[in-house]
Amino acid sequence: MFKLYKNRTFITINPKEKFIEIIRKYIPNIDPDHIHTKRIYSFDDQLVESKEDLIELLKKNYKQIILREIDFFVDHDIDMDKSFENFLSCFGFEIIELGFDCSETNIEFIDSEDL
Repeated sequence: MFKLYKNRTFITINPKEKFIEIIRKYIPNIDPDHIHTKRIYSFDDQLVESKEDLIELLKKNYKQIILREIDFFVDHDIDMDKSFENFLSCFGFEIIELGFDCSETNIEFIDSEDL
């Protein structure tokens, strides 16, 4: 688990090779080690690798929270604004957020199809 960088963009895309190709075109000097291709979950400024880990953290009195289910993400030093989202959408890329409501006894995940 670690803090989110200020400039981190979360993107869902398939296949990952196309994702990496587009990112390298848009950020030509990016360090390949800054392109991550494993699914993670984020909330607030925390990242976890499984829903089980997330549920454990949520037992600490969280009532409502936004969960992002992330296929790939990029660490970068440039501002990613709506124009970049529009650029990605031209290639069929999608930035999605998954939301859920939780209490100490009930955690409900909302799949992206339900948003």
